[in-house]
Amino acid sequence: MINEKLNKDILELIDENSSKINNLKPKILWINPNQSSSSFSAQNVSLNTDDYDYYEIIYMFSTTNTNCGSTGKILKGKGTMLVFIINTGEIHGNTTRNVNYNNATQLGFESTITEAGGTSNNRCIPLYIIGYKF
Repeated sequence: MINEKLNKDILELIDENSSKINNLKPKILWINPNQSSSSFSAQNVSLNTDDYDYYEIIYMFSTTNTNCGSTGKILKGKGTMLVFIINTGEIHGNTTRNVNYNNATQLGFESTITEAGGTSNNRCIPLYIIGYKF
């Protein structure tokens, strides 16, 4: 009798908390539909939900250096910056891409800025935006 009551109580607790547990899972907010493209120009991207507390951007360093970086977790309501630092032998420099928080369902990606002050939109190419709940 005690075991039956205990099992029932445990199952009820699991049922009550399953939605809270599911909310802890990361959610894909956006996927770059042209990941093999040679560039990513300045543009706004639409997120598929506003149900997140912070987000993270996974991005490819460049079309010739396909290693990936991450912004880490960024609070909802704040912008961020994608950064690619080049330091290989004779080549030194960096490229940045500002990301503006337009609203809960839209981020604005600016053109990249290179160490020489130019633009190289074949660097800092966003691949995924992932949302997280607290």
